[in-house]
Amino acid sequence: ADYAKALTAAGTKIDYLTLREEDGFAATPKLLHEIHANTDVVVLCNPNNPTGVLLDPDLLRQVAQKCHEKGHWLLVDECFLDLVEGGEARSLIPLLREYPKLIILKAFTKSFAMPGLRLGYVLCANAELLAQARALGQDWSVSVLAQVAGLTALEDAEAGYLKESLALIAQEKAYLTDMLTRVNMKIYGSAANYIFFKNNYPLNLATALRARGILIRDCSNYEGLGEGYYRVAIKRRAQNRKLISEMKEVIKHALVNGHY
Repeated sequence: ADYAKALTAAGTKIDYLTLREEDGFAATPKLLHEIHANTDVVVLCNPNNPTGVLLDPDLLRQVAQKCHEKGHWLLVDECFLDLVEGGEARSLIPLLREYPKLIILKAFTKSFAMPGLRLGYVLCANAELLAQARALGQDWSVSVLAQVAGLTALEDAEAGYLKESLALIAQEKAYLTDMLTRVNMKIYGSAANYIFFKNNYPLNLATALRARGILIRDCSNYEGLGEGYYRVAIKRRAQNRKLISEMKEVIKHALVNGHY
């Protein structure tokens, strides 16, 4: 939604490529056909949010090549890629010099769990674009607190923080995926540090869990999605176990009271 807000503010017409459930919400070669002469910029998120589905590397390279040949900008959000096992190999960073109109977004906020500090950055080989971005941005875009946190995060990364995070995510994702499947939830993608699923009960899961002190992301306001789709963060075992326990209770309560 934030891409759309920024583009709308600039007076841009937005065309959406709606991903289909029958394709597992994965982008297909249809994406290439949606890039036409009037396209100014293509915006992709890898892995996608909220589905967690990774873009096929060959398709992504074809998109980059087509944008390059047609003179279009390609913006790829890789903010969650550091939390994907083997994510570094999927990054387009090595292609920046080959494609001067390629823009990559990265952030500390996801990888190091500090969203409130709003510390992110852009990578691009186009010096003119970067100069324009600096000229139009805030004079003091990164606070002292964010700078200190960023430097500390880099030290932790060298000490193996991200490696430990990936190990924990893999372990708990397997557990949480199994538990969600057992309570009849349909899992999609979820290559990152969150799980996207469809609730198969006619019950507003987010509202029911909020009443029990648990917040999950209701994804019904995403373009192309509707009621029943949710995203949950992968946390430590005790928190994941608590989520499943409360989820079972709200489903049982709905059943007993004839809500479905």
